[in-house]
Amino acid sequence: MHHVPLPQAISPLAANSIENYSLPEKRREYLPRLRQPYLRRNGSGGVEEVREQYSNGRRGDFPIAEDGSFSFDLSLGDGPGVYTVVVWVRKQGEEEPIAASNVSIRVEEPAQVSYSSR
Repeated sequence: MHHVPLPQAISPLAANSIENYSLPEKRREYLPRLRQPYLRRNGSGGVEEVREQYSNGRRGDFPIAEDGSFSFDLSLGDGPGVYTVVVWVRKQGEEEPIAASNVSIRVEEPAQVSYSSR
């Protein structure tokens, strides 16, 4: 999820000179929840605990159901502005994800919303 301040009026000349637009670098990622820690046998016959986590140490934000559906809450606490939510999905077994949706939400006052896929 990306956030930018509310847009300000600009002149037609300035608007016509904009050649492209990209999302801001700063973003909040919501990641699928990883499995709970579990035990497995290692190569030497011993038992070890496996704790999955992302590179930043987080374990994820939302579960994915058996049928692939998911839902999560978005915090729009960065103040008024435009929040753009891009949902990336990847087919099981595929390497590259695709952007399945791109939704912009104009917020005049801080709020909280939920997103759900079916």
